[in-house]
Amino acid sequence: MRKAPARLPALQTAQLLLHNSIAPAKTNGHAAVLLKQAAKDDLILKLRALAKYIEDLPGITEAVAATSNFVLINPSTHTPSTPEVPVILKVYNVATTKLGVKLTINGYYNQIEVRVTVAGKPPQLAGSFSSTRDIVLEGLEPGTVYIVEARALAGSSLASEWSDPVSRMCT
Repeated sequence: MRKAPARLPALQTAQLLLHNSIAPAKTNGHAAVLLKQAAKDDLILKLRALAKYIEDLPGITEAVAATSNFVLINPSTHTPSTPEVPVILKVYNVATTKLGVKLTINGYYNQIEVRVTVAGKPPQLAGSFSSTRDIVLEGLEPGTVYIVEARALAGSSLASEWSDPVSRMCT
């Protein structure tokens, strides 16, 4: 017997929890980021279970799925996938005016973009890197706290979401 997916109220609750955790994750430190990630993982898990349930229904057709706003994907056709979101493990001082970024990413990507934000200003692209090794951001202002985010690029048009922010004062 097939396990039924999460009901609509459970999905709405998971979505609301994620929505309500986004703003605090930007300003309230590591614990808030972990809560946001847990809420995101929970919502994705529920959505994947629902998708699997729909895909496994006997006799499901594209027309029937479309009546509930589902789109069936033909697994025999290859479609490029958006790269996974990188995870920043550490931001550290390399030298005066330079911050190093240690991050990890699973799956395919061909470039990593890193951006920085200074309080009250819009994010600025700090560099593009072909590898997760030796990422060094240069030309920064000593004594300034930078919020660092990264995203992965694949091909010419696919980009992951920006990673969770990590802040560090440049020396």
